Amino acid sequence: MGVVGAALGASSGRYSGGAEARVGQAHKCTSSGLGPREVPRARGWRPLGGLLRGSLQRRARPGERGGGRSLEWAGSSRGPRDDVRSGMSMTLTEPTPVLTETPMGATLMPPRRSISDLVTRGTSTGVLLQDLTTISSSIPWLRAQRYWADAGLHVFTSGEVPYGATNSGEPSRKAVEMYVASLRAAEQAGCREASSYVLELGTGCGLFAKLFLDQLRARSDAAGNRDYERTTYIVADYSKGLLEDTRKSGVFAAHEERVRRVHLPTRDWRAALAAALPEAVGAIRAIHANYLLDSLPFTILSWFEGRLFEVRIRTRLREELLRPGMSPPPVTDALASESWLAEVLESTPESAHTALRIEAEYLPVERASLPLPELIPRPTPTAATDSAAHASLQVLHGYGAIEFLDEVLGALRADGYFVTMDYNCPCPRKEPIEFQSYGSSVASGVNFAQLEAFARARPDCQVGVPTEDPTFLQARCFARGGAPTEVIQLFGALYSKEAEERIEAAHRSAKELAREKYYEAARWKFEEAYRLQPFNWNLLHSIGSFLENTLREHDAALEVAKRALLLNHLSPELWNLLGDCHYNLDDTVAAEQAYLQAVRLSPCNPRGHANLAYVFLRRGDAAEALRLIGHALALDRLGEIREELLGKQAEALQVRREHALRHKNYEMTSRSGYHALPGRVFAAHSTHGRA
Repeated sequence: MGVVGAALGASSGRYSGGAEARVGQAHKCTSSGLGPREVPRARGWRPLGGLLRGSLQRRARPGERGGGRSLEWAGSSRGPRDDVRSGMSMTLTEPTPVLTETPMGATLMPPRRSISDLVTRGTSTGVLLQDLTTISSSIPWLRAQRYWADAGLHVFTSGEVPYGATNSGEPSRKAVEMYVASLRAAEQAGCREASSYVLELGTGCGLFAKLFLDQLRARSDAAGNRDYERTTYIVADYSKGLLEDTRKSGVFAAHEERVRRVHLPTRDWRAALAAALPEAVGAIRAIHANYLLDSLPFTILSWFEGRLFEVRIRTRLREELLRPGMSPPPVTDALASESWLAEVLESTPESAHTALRIEAEYLPVERASLPLPELIPRPTPTAATDSAAHASLQVLHGYGAIEFLDEVLGALRADGYFVTMDYNCPCPRKEPIEFQSYGSSVASGVNFAQLEAFARARPDCQVGVPTEDPTFLQARCFARGGAPTEVIQLFGALYSKEAEERIEAAHRSAKELAREKYYEAARWKFEEAYRLQPFNWNLLHSIGSFLENTLREHDAALEVAKRALLLNHLSPELWNLLGDCHYNLDDTVAAEQAYLQAVRLSPCNPRGHANLAYVFLRRGDAAEALRLIGHALALDRLGEIREELLGKQAEALQVRREHALRHKNYEMTSRSGYHALPGRVFAAHSTHGRA
């Protein structure tokens, strides 16, 4: 397969976010080519917090004078036409700068750089770690491999890598529907195997597999068959830590007999699988990979005036992070530089996600020199006609995903199938190609059209495509030639936009009704949503929050929270909800235990610490409450619950002040003797007086 990449652990949800986002948010990076008459615009790519942005210096053309100013650009992350080295330098003409007097009589010096330059260019500063190279051989890419190799369950439970989109229970339901349909078709054809294998590549936190097995067992029990007992589910991941954490966390506690764990290397994973489970290769009925293909090796290409260009990136370290006496390895040794960088960042955890500055340039490249050159799409006449004059067309060349698909098809049985869920990146395209980064991972969308073309060129492969893709997350099915047609058709129906809207409509409607305070109508819609998605723990969280926070029905909310935790006990949000229910039922002991579990799962989330502060304040321990509030304030970097924390802090300070005043008054009265032997002293005085 070539380099499958360290991303076999990257199976959780990702989505595009702002270019300047921080860790735990989607870091959007763009790199594309526009026409020479369009203003070049550098976008951000922050793997490990760095930015892939056109922070390239303007180079003034010699002999600037006369009626205008000619500018030349060293490069741009928006397109190859600006690259001086490519011989395709462009000329932008601006009015000649002159000395200008303001109405107040002050003289303004002419600007040294154009407005376009000021808006679109950064500054090339920092310690050079690596010069221009391809994305998949860059330091950020190597950082991503290290990130997933060392990853554990905490990358998901902490919120650093979102996982809800593919692990809510609904994607597992669709997978079970297809799997059962495939089993029934095999039985009708008389080719049902004694034991069936399901393989998940990039299992992540394990929830997709757990909820798959939950629902398969429920269906088997209801139908009275042995589908569950005859199924072996193989969870495979690049990260040994993640695989071990699925054991420690107990996510498969109810299904250990049905689960096999396999650690896969970065290369030739099918051989590694054959060594671990020789009977499985070539006999697997279903393979699933969620948010995986977009993390495999890829490159960004751009067609411009019939020539092909490839984006290359340069990596720098912020100068202030370089300690005295330290010097980086030679820029030609990427592995040594990445290891050295890891040591530097260990001592500066606050800067780990903003430490790198990335620059991008497009350089001309020969098509034949790239991996799988025959699969690089050429611009069609239609695309060229539709594009603006002299504009470039962008192509995401996912050669790693293609090699991965080739290995997947070889691992399936003759009637097996492979389903992948990811973000589609239609190509060629005029628009910039977006990047996402969660934690220190590096990812792009998937060029599904390229994968489909590769699969359709094989005589033994079928392709399933929904009639219309959902907006948020897309899926494709690649099946062997012996897979029944009805299974491929079922895929199209299950993963279509219409099916997603039908299944999610009740949940969205219920939340909207609750916001508008139509509470009875919301009750009915939540019940309808639950009937459609009984294994969706995220939906149960919505129902529990509605009952707890809106209707104040704490007993009912407690039962819902417990049921949700049976589906997903790895969610800090569900443990916090459970704690809220116990707290409002005056069971502070149970509330404390629930909140502590939320903190254990996500120690950097301020909500769990704030909830614990509520518990200690109710018990009268204002000192501990203040400590927890201070810790929560330090963790709440975005200020999401700042006002709530400050209000609770003021309350805790008042309680502590009142305790201090009571203690002070007690000490004063004790020293005065007024309370010594009450009654006897006054009785003696009274008797003496009467005498």
